[in-house]
Amino acid sequence: MTKLLGVVVLLLGLLFAADRIAAHEAESELASVVQHAARLPRRPTVSVGFPFLTQVLRGRYTDITVRATDLFADAAGKPIPDTSSLQLDFAGVHVPLSRLLQRDFRHVPVDRIAGTAVIPFDRISAAAHVRNLAIAPGPAPDELEFRLSVAAIEVGVVARLSIDGTVLAVTPVQITGTEDAAVSAVIEAQLRRELTYRVQIPGMPAGVSLTNVTVNPAGVSLDAAGRNVTLDAVVPANARAAEQGSAMARRCRAVSCVP
Repeated sequence: MTKLLGVVVLLLGLLFAADRIAAHEAESELASVVQHAARLPRRPTVSVGFPFLTQVLRGRYTDITVRATDLFADAAGKPIPDTSSLQLDFAGVHVPLSRLLQRDFRHVPVDRIAGTAVIPFDRISAAAHVRNLAIAPGPAPDELEFRLSVAAIEVGVVARLSIDGTVLAVTPVQITGTEDAAVSAVIEAQLRRELTYRVQIPGMPAGVSLTNVTVNPAGVSLDAAGRNVTLDAVVPANARAAEQGSAMARRCRAVSCVP
């Protein structure tokens, strides 16, 4: 009985190891798909729920989590280091076994996607037409407060945030000076024009839209959701070759490959 129990434990251990190894390979492929589908400058991390092998046989993955950082890119497409982050939870990802064996991830249907992006204040101010903006949470959960100096006058601006698809819209609703120096109508009109702007939120696959915005001390938090989404990503050949080379290098480091 003891030997039988030992064999059962060994088999379970081997099955678990095989499950995790296969899941790791699939996570690497899906990370490439999501990066290109969501146009992320930095490769995300992907976690597939357990058990993986039974989901492979069904061709439907019930729970996949994607996490990304440094969502914004510079003019050359390189990620801008900041504290922006994104988490997307995928429910019902459909990849038939035949396509998995062929590594065909070009068009991946997903039943539901829900997640949250956090955008730091410096990314919000960088998109404005006014420089040297100090930003803090505003009086309402969906408002920001700008502080700036105009013509030697310290000006405070309360701006309301709204969402439109995958765009964050900033609209001034209140502009005030100090007790000693009021803001002229000309300056107020200018600030309303310059501080009315839109910020494209990166990292959202086609079919996923913003649903809610909240300001907190860490930045602007944006909820997102989508149903019946298709991750439509064709990974360029040079990018896929580089990713496969990196994967081979990681495997070689793990098992001490000898050329």
